Amino acid sequence: MRIQKILVASDLSQRSRHALHRAIRLAAAHDAELHILNVVDEELPGPVARGIRAAATETLTELIEELVPESQPGSEIDIRFGDVSKTIVRIAEQSGADLIVLGPHRSRGLAELFRGTTLERVARAARLPVLMVASPPQDGYRHVIVGVDFSPSSRKAVDAAATLAPGARMTLATAYHIPFKHFIDRAEPGDSDIRAEKRRIERELREGLSSFEEECPARSKGYAHAFIEGGSAESLIGYAEERGADLICVGSHGRSWLAGAFLGSTARELFSSAPCDVLVAPG
Repeated sequence: MRIQKILVASDLSQRSRHALHRAIRLAAAHDAELHILNVVDEELPGPVARGIRAAATETLTELIEELVPESQPGSEIDIRFGDVSKTIVRIAEQSGADLIVLGPHRSRGLAELFRGTTLERVARAARLPVLMVASPPQDGYRHVIVGVDFSPSSRKAVDAAATLAPGARMTLATAYHIPFKHFIDRAEPGDSDIRAEKRRIERELREGLSSFEEECPARSKGYAHAFIEGGSAESLIGYAEERGADLICVGSHGRSWLAGAFLGSTARELFSSAPCDVLVAPG
């Protein structure tokens, strides 16, 4: 996988400004084209929509002049009318983008209970990686945590993370539940059967990770490993905060026999609660 074209969707908010800034940095780092998309609600009256389109073009042009280095190739501004999430996915695929960049979701109340956020809908439908930019970029990514559950989806997550941030320190993290953990925590030294079960689970996880790594890209060999007890999203968020990671990467779907499904519930929760940027690779 190579990143040759990046599509960043902007709603002109401060959140989208951070996403645009990160997309510009990534485009420079990967020598990639930058496609900047703003989607105007198709249900707005014609004169209102045309006014918004003109204002969006002007605002994005000013932002690009402010953020893009003079030595970087020009960026394409694209204003469309339509459903936001469907238009983002359609334009990304039609333009041949390799990555979609978005800001964090904006709460829209009860509608999200039935339809999900724009970010979630894009990640669910897109056939390419989706990057959520949660904070202003300071530099290139330095430490990436990749959630691994040994599924094909998490293998794609490893590849996407290695492609996006080739110079970053990377940790492959597996979250898991231990059955009857309450009893294990209270076990006496003589309760060998319970403790043996805990050791067996952790041994099998290590063996699974070893096999998993053999099928990953060559550049993923030698990454650090972490086994974290608890729910997937909660554990990844806590581990990222503890280690000062600036990017968490997961696959959009995963295996349910580990702690949660790595857009499974883990990706959705990371979008809403992660302390850093989140990259979701397609399943």
